[in-house]
Amino acid sequence: MVWIRSLSRGVAGIGAVSLASMVAVCRCEGFLGFPAVGPRPTNCLTVVAWDDSLIGTRGDMEGETRLVATTLEGFIQQIAVACIGKGYVHYVTGRVPEGKDPRSVDRKLAGLYGATASKWSRYRRKRGGGANVRYLRHERFFALLATAGVSPFFEREAGRIRDCRREPFKYGGYSISLKAGRVCVRIEREQYNVLKAAFLELALRRSPERLERMIATLPFEPYAPVRRQLLGLVRAVNAARKTAGLKPLAYDCVRMKRRIVRPFESEGGPTTMGRSLGGDDPREDRGDAPGDERSGRSRR
Repeated sequence: MVWIRSLSRGVAGIGAVSLASMVAVCRCEGFLGFPAVGPRPTNCLTVVAWDDSLIGTRGDMEGETRLVATTLEGFIQQIAVACIGKGYVHYVTGRVPEGKDPRSVDRKLAGLYGATASKWSRYRRKRGGGANVRYLRHERFFALLATAGVSPFFEREAGRIRDCRREPFKYGGYSISLKAGRVCVRIEREQYNVLKAAFLELALRRSPERLERMIATLPFEPYAPVRRQLLGLVRAVNAARKTAGLKPLAYDCVRMKRRIVRPFESEGGPTTMGRSLGGDDPREDRGDAPGDERSGRSRR
């Protein structure tokens, strides 16, 4: 019988041991949530300590395909719901220089900070006081987000790290922040002021039908703060039209349900999940471990 105290080399350190044998041992020893069911079987390895690279191998391979969001809507959804909403409040942003392959940057940064680690690996790292890091890119813009804890991320990126509780994450005209434990996704203030000024200039020069179509087709997903901003825009336009004796706009030109998208769908394929939800989050895991429901929810 061979005893393994640590598998620091991951799968390479296991040799020819079958997965069925390892699971059988784990059941006898009570590891990984398996209840102990009997005496230790002979002629197989007893795994005492699991290395992150062992359990995380499959997650790492799958994670490499989940670094690039194909749409702006998917990128914002992933940042708000899957990152900031789960405690990844520290962030660094940047752009891939022209002429450089973005995929090489993806591999470098994701590998440097373990951003493709499996859920089990992230869970154990969190339990040990370490910080988890996520990497996400849209076109040539990328973001690194981290939870609280110990990580080389805070040393290597010192001086560039921002906290979304104090300084909102801004991209694509959106502003994402964490307020009172809830994620707030809104139109960035300067962007909204420009938008409002443009509509007030057109308020008396366009028909109500055309203005309603313009508002209905604005490229912003209607998270709750965004809806409030757009309803405020309609009120401002109606106030200007009222003074001129013109017909007001209907408030139903503001879309109330946002689309739930698949952030990592290949370009040209379907990007929505075939449903729209007004007040629910996407049906994803909300924690760094199976069954962990403790996380923030994005404010709709």
